Amino acid sequence: MIRDNLQQQIKKLLSDELGEVIENNGVLRAFAEGLGMFDRSAIVELSWMEFADGAKNAWPILQFYSTLAAEIEDKDIAGIKRRLTDLNEQTMLGHYGYYAPLHQIYHCYRLPLDPDCPESSLKLTEYSLKQILRQLDVFLDYVLTIADDPESMDVEEYAMVTHAGDILSECIGVLQDAFESIDLPPARDSK
Repeated sequence: MIRDNLQQQIKKLLSDELGEVIENNGVLRAFAEGLGMFDRSAIVELSWMEFADGAKNAWPILQFYSTLAAEIEDKDIAGIKRRLTDLNEQTMLGHYGYYAPLHQIYHCYRLPLDPDCPESSLKLTEYSLKQILRQLDVFLDYVLTIADDPESMDVEEYAMVTHAGDILSECIGVLQDAFESIDLPPARDSK
């Protein structure tokens, strides 16, 4: 019951942030538009995963999954993976990767949520979504550049051209403030 209510609140949050949300088998899907310097778009999906942290407890994990580029050519995969590894060193939340079965570049972040604290869980979800969208806004142009030609630019060159480092520093401060403002209950004993 708590998770169903939280799911509806998260759907509203996603809708407020991105517009129309399509729900299919528990997966929420929306389109983030106007990203980067060239107003690009990405598919953003939120879905639940279960993670058992002991005999008695199962914490739901909210997965943020964004498809950033598709139809990657086989000849470019090694270079793209190398560039994504470098990009992940600059990433605040989640990671960038290559999904071979669909030839896609993606961004993924997983957020464990405490079902006993739905208000804090919703607040963490809201801050995480906003920071992920900000991060995608900063790096989507780079991802699409390396998807087209992995040798065209490295992430340091991209950061110098776009001031991505300054933007990420700002995001880290906002995220830190958000986490400090949340009243979390003490850790539960799993015995």
